[in-house]
Amino acid sequence: MELYKKIKLNPFKDERGKLFNPIEQAELFLGNISNVHTFSCAPGAIRGNHYHEIRNEKFLVMKGEMLFVVKDPQTGEKQELKLSQEDDILIEIPPKVPHALKNIGDEDSLVLCYSNYKSKKLDKDPVREVVIAS
Repeated sequence: MELYKKIKLNPFKDERGKLFNPIEQAELFLGNISNVHTFSCAPGAIRGNHYHEIRNEKFLVMKGEMLFVVKDPQTGEKQELKLSQEDDILIEIPPKVPHALKNIGDEDSLVLCYSNYKSKKLDKDPVREVVIAS
């Protein structure tokens, strides 16, 4: 089982900064995206510590430095990946893979997240599972 996929973005860069499209037009056209949000994370703070039964999530670090940790649901083995806004990498995490993110920088981070499934009020998704202990 693949625990995550790294998708390298190719931004247009000039003296003003950079521009990229983290969401593919095909995903938008086919209606595969149902939830787009951003979240901030204070230095040392942890987000996630859960998995999704159905949802496929994608993350992009827009500002700061984050540690992504995923856990193999069968073996319990963990994999870590450090990312910052300089990397221009989108991380895709499939359903049933426990994951957490920790801000390892000195300032608040900002992360873009989107998924292919919209939670319903009574859903049990996400399912809590500690991947990074506080």
